Amino acid sequence: MSAPAENAVMAKVKAMYGERLTGSDYHALLACRTVGEAAGYLKRETAYRGLLAEVREDLVHRGQLESLIRKRRRAVILRLARYAGTGGLFLRLIALRDETELLMRAIRAFPKPFVPPEPPVAALARFYTFDPALLAGVNGLPALLGALKCAPCRNALIPFRRAETEPPPLARCEAALLTSCYKKSLDLIDEGCGGTLRQQLRGQIIFEADLYNLAVIYRMKSFPGADAARVEGCLILLDESAIRADTRRALLNTGDSDALLSRLRGLPLLRGAAAGGNSIESLLDGARLANSRRLLRFSVHPAVAVFCYMTLLRLETENITAIIEGIRYGVPPGEIASLLVTGTEAVYTNRQ
Repeated sequence: MSAPAENAVMAKVKAMYGERLTGSDYHALLACRTVGEAAGYLKRETAYRGLLAEVREDLVHRGQLESLIRKRRRAVILRLARYAGTGGLFLRLIALRDETELLMRAIRAFPKPFVPPEPPVAALARFYTFDPALLAGVNGLPALLGALKCAPCRNALIPFRRAETEPPPLARCEAALLTSCYKKSLDLIDEGCGGTLRQQLRGQIIFEADLYNLAVIYRMKSFPGADAARVEGCLILLDESAIRADTRRALLNTGDSDALLSRLRGLPLLRGAAAGGNSIESLLDGARLANSRRLLRFSVHPAVAVFCYMTLLRLETENITAIIEGIRYGVPPGEIASLLVTGTEAVYTNRQ
């Protein structure tokens, strides 16, 4: 990108970050008693007003509102793509992660025929290594491999090819796809940049891989028969990691869930995690939140700023979705608040 384009991207990202939901916004949303009331608040008081402009608060339902909220990500990519040129690194990295997530969604749907979501925006689609429309109807790994044809990501799944009716090993497939995705991301970064930009982007990729591994270790260790060797086969193993090999082995050999969670909280990788709930998901997302906020504040590189902002936007979207789901099913506001990752110690107090 040219210097003016870089400045424009950085300015856009900072402006969009300035429109994020605040603690008072979350407090107001948690006080809403209906989905329509929450939609009305988002429509009138937040940056989601454009997406929700045509929404009728008395008719909107949970699924419709959640779908509209998720469209903000597409709008953000469209706003930034025009500054990226034909080879924007951040667009390539987003496309690579998105196509990997699409494949994981298809595999999770087996044996039901997969229904692809809305096509990616053109700015990302040109970097996909396969046509997402070809995934329509695939209901097993052989069909998926056929649809992928010569796409590089196909090689990650070939070792798991089985009979048409036999389900693939989901956790190992996901680890293989993500390992391929992250290694390719690191290659793109090494080819496309140097200096602190390279260092910070590589750090983000390795950080995400480490968090994924911690989540897998915690979740799989809660299942009977999940010995260390089996769990390790479901991890992303890159050449670099902030988790030492002996630390990983100690985590793999910790049998009690409470003891394991305590060990995780003591890891340097997670010590700065933003305030959230008590679950493993809240702990890891709290680390993502704190890490992305810190880098977005101090980095001078637009690609890093975009990477961090997209993470923060995803977390905000998940917070809003949790609130909408909670309101719909009558969950007490205090319980909903415990599920949110906002970086604020408390976003809700009891209604007066």
